[in-house]
Amino acid sequence: MRIVAFLLTLALLLPAPLGASSKLVDKVLQSVAHVTGTGIDDYTGAEYTYGCTAFAIAVRKFLTAEHCVGRNMKVNEQTAVPLKLDAKLDLAILLVDYSLPALKIRVKPLTYLEEVTAFGYGYSWKKPMVTPHKVILLKYAPETWIYPGTWFLGGFIGGMSGGPIVDKQGEVVGVVQRGNTQVGYGVDTETILDFL
Repeated sequence: MRIVAFLLTLALLLPAPLGASSKLVDKVLQSVAHVTGTGIDDYTGAEYTYGCTAFAIAVRKFLTAEHCVGRNMKVNEQTAVPLKLDAKLDLAILLVDYSLPALKIRVKPLTYLEEVTAFGYGYSWKKPMVTPHKVILLKYAPETWIYPGTWFLGGFIGGMSGGPIVDKQGEVVGVVQRGNTQVGYGVDTETILDFL
């Protein structure tokens, strides 16, 4: 009962997504899928289960973050096979015998303070989350192991990795890849299109 009360309070306190109408949210959610799988802990060797997000880019093809690729992968409970991986860009294409409407990837670059919306299965819960963001940095990598990408005000939630970041028209402008409570990060569409 406390959890329900907490979630209701949180929902009342959070602002509505900045640039997303309910119609846009409903449209994008038709293309977003839950990724699950298993991995092996590098330190203990123990197997663990995980959850991430992917979105449809073509018939039977889904885009996600490369760090979401593991063993026994499923997309919406359908077996998924990695088709193409790039660890540096943190991008992967999954092949699944299952189709959802493909999202369009925007060609025009993002601008500072542009309002965007991210979608993903935060905490690997059974329902996807929708979070509002603003662009605060473009083509920046604070560490050599991070590819230069876009930084967003407002963090992403664990499990949202691989989910789409869309503009006010519902076109993909990035992929959720990492974040904390203050900021989120994802590569830009130029990088995504080069990868594809």
